Amino acid sequence: MMSLNKARGTKWETAVVNYFRSTLHTTIKAYRPAQVGFQDVGDIHLAEDFVLQCKDWEKWSKADLWKFTDAANLQAIHAGKPWGVAVVKRRKAPGSTGSVETATVAMDLGTFAEIVTDLTEGREALQRLEDLDL
Repeated sequence: MMSLNKARGTKWETAVVNYFRSTLHTTIKAYRPAQVGFQDVGDIHLAEDFVLQCKDWEKWSKADLWKFTDAANLQAIHAGKPWGVAVVKRRKAPGSTGSVETATVAMDLGTFAEIVTDLTEGREALQRLEDLDL
């Protein structure tokens, strides 16, 4: 029989996947990978490049958040993906409905800088192509 915490975690992971599969985000590929071997490859793989570490903890501290992001980064390495991100459910937060889109998303600054750099370079390359007026 599955433990209550395991069931809660599975439910949260499924809700996050369903959020990315919703009609608002239909172009984003999201799935829960099968865990094989002894190295955790993350809870969710997203858009070919991201590994999400999902947490549904009622109480967590800054130190826990750092552990979550460290785990996400390690899982991204195991999965061969560039970026690890922690997705932490907001429970009982002021103004929070507990819905998926109110979750806290955390990553280290290095990961964030890499994403911003890739987006900026991609946008600039697209602009150069548009300027060629092909």
